[in-house]
Amino acid sequence: MRVTTLKEKLSLRKRYLENMDIVMDETGFDPYVLIENLNMTPIEDNVWASIRYLGIRMWPQFPIRNYFVDFADPIQRICVEVDGKQYHQDKEKDMKRQKEIEGDGWQVIRIEGRHTYRCLQEEENEQAVYEERNSEKINCICATCILRPVAISYHDRIYANYLRSNR
Repeated sequence: MRVTTLKEKLSLRKRYLENMDIVMDETGFDPYVLIENLNMTPIEDNVWASIRYLGIRMWPQFPIRNYFVDFADPIQRICVEVDGKQYHQDKEKDMKRQKEIEGDGWQVIRIEGRHTYRCLQEEENEQAVYEERNSEKINCICATCILRPVAISYHDRIYANYLRSNR
């Protein structure tokens, strides 16, 4: 979701702040209700599809400090940044921003835009699963595979909370 004007940024930040009790509630409230008119780039849309597929509750264009991250789970303090060619050209600026966010206790997961389009585990050609360096087999680096551990942690936490509340 591209929030481009100052007015749009302030409006979205205000909506999040006004509804932080809903955002921080783990009962499964759907981010679609709070965020209307999702206008995502194609690579953000691919990652959003992976997030939804995995059943992770993340909020798009979530404000942290004076920044907006592409997707965030404020309860686990995990955010996802999708690095497209057009928006992340200044690597030094991105790393400074990331260090500030991590300094507040957030884990930042970066996904390159080109890794949002295909899953190497689903490739027909086995050679695609091998990296050039030493021909070692590598794990897939598509958005769904990168986010799978986040999904497992999220679902484990939800299940543990369910068990605690039903004692």
